[in-house]
Amino acid sequence: MTAIALVETGGNDFKVGKDGELGRLQTKKIVVDDIYRIYGIKYNHRSCTDYHVSQIIFYLYINYYLTKNKLPFTVENIALLWNGGPDMDGSKQYVKKVKKKYKELVESS
Repeated sequence: MTAIALVETGGNDFKVGKDGELGRLQTKKIVVDDIYRIYGIKYNHRSCTDYHVSQIIFYLYINYYLTKNKLPFTVENIALLWNGGPDMDGSKQYVKKVKKKYKELVESS
């Protein structure tokens, strides 16, 4: 998740994306709506500028779709899902950036 946040915004909690994505993880409104539909938990999309809220939404979303599709929790699968939605049609370039950032984080710790 940290690698995704750094790729998305460099860690900026108040970043607004070109399509209305919010916060450090650039959470899309459709993701917030999915959390409500799946779990019955109502979040306000504007609250995604709070990193703790966006973390919860991220974990719920990733856990639901990777488990539903019986996919392993790999950096690649998480990045594809976060970038491309439930169809996991995320950009290969995005996955490459996230994997590179993840490797840098692991090597520096």
